[in-house]
Amino acid sequence: MTNKQIERRFEAIRLVASVAIAVVLCFIIILFISDNPLKALRYLVVGPFTSLNRFGQIIEKVQPLLLTGCAMNLMILAGNFSMIPEGCFLLAPCLTVPVVIINEKIFGGLANLGEFGRIIWVTCSIICGGIIGAIIGSIPSLIKRKWGCDEVITSIMLNAMIVQFDDWMVKRVLYDEASGLSASKPYPEYAKVTRLIYGTRVSTAIFVGLVFCFVTYLIVYHTKLGFEARLVGLNPSFAKYSGISVAKTGLLIAGLAGAFAGIGGVIHTLGYNERFNWVAETGFGNDGIFVGILAKNNPLLLPISAFALGYLRVGAETMGNNTDVPLELIQVMTSLIIMMLAADQLFSGAKHRAIVNNAKRLEAAKEEK
Repeated sequence: MTNKQIERRFEAIRLVASVAIAVVLCFIIILFISDNPLKALRYLVVGPFTSLNRFGQIIEKVQPLLLTGCAMNLMILAGNFSMIPEGCFLLAPCLTVPVVIINEKIFGGLANLGEFGRIIWVTCSIICGGIIGAIIGSIPSLIKRKWGCDEVITSIMLNAMIVQFDDWMVKRVLYDEASGLSASKPYPEYAKVTRLIYGTRVSTAIFVGLVFCFVTYLIVYHTKLGFEARLVGLNPSFAKYSGISVAKTGLLIAGLAGAFAGIGGVIHTLGYNERFNWVAETGFGNDGIFVGILAKNNPLLLPISAFALGYLRVGAETMGNNTDVPLELIQVMTSLIIMMLAADQLFSGAKHRAIVNNAKRLEAAKEEK
């Protein structure tokens, strides 16, 4: 067994142990705060699978996490800790999707084309959302390159501006007085993504997310840009002296991540919502970080980690609606998991001993030969 194999084994052990410890601690909390802890635990664990609607809710929560997870995966691998994918996720659909509502007379002809008209509109929306996301996603990297500002701060400030802009768009430009809601007019039927499961909001967006997970894997591990991005993330100085443009690579990755997040926002709103109302739908960037960490920055494992988070959230919602345990418990659980995963020294002693013992075994085997 090589040292790399040993490190991978201990990383897997650390991941499982982190999740297990967080779950056990939450179970203990439930035992103390609930009058009927067994009922609460049953709803938490089994609740998401007790009906088709609840299982559909898991898939609904997975859909946006796949593309935001891909975006944050690219950012983290390149050593860029910008939070701008969340802003791209919110702004791209705000500038793309309402066009069909404002100019319904112009685009209404698509309804006569049937399913082909839907494909045309969704495809154009995806392209426009990707372009807008790429532009917005590049801004923090450009500012860092030009003036040396930290991308974490600039991205958070830009995200706050985007939230306010979305609020202004909904209340001043798209507001539908007849609805009684802070939202736009309903989307035309031809402008929606096709639903897959009757009675749920599971749409073909889930397939788009799965495809982009595979595309992200190919970019990261089978392209020159992906290799340079990983090298920049591991050691920027070494990458620089190897002839790699750190600034250019960071800018390209930021633009690509922003494009993925923008596409995710467009697909999500067309498949999940009946109207444009995004003011309260923030936090997908943070969720993208969580599923990326849980997947150990492996794009192919993002569907599993996104499903795990969706399962936990639907279980917590089911438990909160049917017992005396608050919904905020799931936030405690995810925070505990992240803290445990961030504990690099967890099992470090055992890993070091395993590597030393492996080296001794290899040395002994060489001497015997």
